[in-house]
Amino acid sequence: LVPKSGRSKPLSGRLPAMVASGSNSLSRAERQARAEQEVRNALDQAGLKSKDIPALRQQRDLAARHLGLSPDGVAALERLAAATEAQADGREEALLGQRLDVLNCEGEIIMDRPRVDVHREGLWHRVIHIWAICPDTNRVLLGQRSASKAMDAGRWTCACRRVPSGEQSMSTAVDCLKSEFSIKAKPDEELSLVFSARCSRPIDGGMFAGQEDNTVVDVYIARLSHEIPVEKVHVEFKSKQAFKYVSLEEFKQALKSRDEAHVIPTSDEYITKLIFHLQRSCEVVSTALKLAVSRGLSDTAMPRALTDSIETKDGVGGASAGAGDATTILSKKTWHRLGVTCDAWREDPAAS
Repeated sequence: LVPKSGRSKPLSGRLPAMVASGSNSLSRAERQARAEQEVRNALDQAGLKSKDIPALRQQRDLAARHLGLSPDGVAALERLAAATEAQADGREEALLGQRLDVLNCEGEIIMDRPRVDVHREGLWHRVIHIWAICPDTNRVLLGQRSASKAMDAGRWTCACRRVPSGEQSMSTAVDCLKSEFSIKAKPDEELSLVFSARCSRPIDGGMFAGQEDNTVVDVYIARLSHEIPVEKVHVEFKSKQAFKYVSLEEFKQALKSRDEAHVIPTSDEYITKLIFHLQRSCEVVSTALKLAVSRGLSDTAMPRALTDSIETKDGVGGASAGAGDATTILSKKTWHRLGVTCDAWREDPAAS
């Protein structure tokens, strides 16, 4: 599950049952088509046009009662409203036509399909999450999802993205971290794939409302060498509208209490593993730096991993991300100055 190359390997065990038969896929598609026709018929009876749908979305519950819509009809109203708005600003074709790799029960790619089909048929596909943490302060960097997002608008979360068809998980993670959090990272050295998890949830907003989002999530950890002032991080308002740091303890409590201000993973396994790896990232850095200080190495002589990898509005700052042991925190040159070789550290960290 944690290949060094960042390429995804088949998951152990089996994914939850997918929509495998054509009849199941057709029944779901037919149900959605009937619901959309129900909305159109209700609009005709009320003397309304398709262009009025976005306005109805603002008072969805009230509109649904007046139009006499079924629960499926309410979801269809949400989908049609989002599609109408996306068509108006040119986003519809990009969203509906985005191609994603579909995974089989072993987590292997079997074909690629447009995103609209992936959600409609409940097909499994891969997404990436990147959590950034500063071990020096034990604080996690979070981004607030844009208010224009159909799902989880205004909630705090990590950098995240769906993996496009033909792209590798790691390369998508590198691009996502740079575009959403303004952090550059080198694969494996600065950005680590720590685990993968299966997550499934219904889509309750946007043009895919009422459909299924079945994902295999590749979870990455990025380590910051020091906290970058959030006001210096470039904001891409289409994805994130604000940034903040929270203590690791505060973040753990938000996950465990399922704080509605945060995007909470649907999988308990995901939450448990994420907390473990964030804590471990801080402990590894702390161990390495304490050892260096105990050997009389000054802060200025102590090389920080990846200090030149942040991209901010005015081009200043520094960030780092590290792989899983202390030899990635201090360079080989530093370890030799300490009288300890990298190989010795790997074989017996305590004795070293």
